Amino acid sequence: MRRTGRRLQAQRHQERGSGRTRAGRPYHVLHFFERGEFAGWYVNFESPIRWTGGLADTRDWHLDLKISPDGGAEWKDEDEFHLGIEHGWYTPEQFAELKAVGLVIADHAKTGGSPFNERWEHWRPDGHWEPAGLPEGFDS
Repeated sequence: MRRTGRRLQAQRHQERGSGRTRAGRPYHVLHFFERGEFAGWYVNFESPIRWTGGLADTRDWHLDLKISPDGGAEWKDEDEFHLGIEHGWYTPEQFAELKAVGLVIADHAKTGGSPFNERWEHWRPDGHWEPAGLPEGFDS
């Protein structure tokens, strides 16, 4: 989704970080790097992933949590979620549920709990690897 004023518009999006999907959970965790150095985690709240023909299908819920390497947490895009409530896409109860999940995640980040203790921030792909291609007909 892209925000234009007080409207949200659907758009295709490709992630730009390396991530870890939490199966069955309403979020996934991305590891972000700046100039090759670990810059923190980004927790993207979304519908649990459904696999369809080898592709991951999910719906972004416009609420994110940015976590610094020291475990500090900052909420992102709360205004977009509230805009979704105004449009009838979400409910205040869903917001409260996601915020509660986010508080648990933030606590895990601060205390070194999973997935923040798994040291993926130190992993780097082999420099000779080529990006994977998309399946035939993906963009049709």
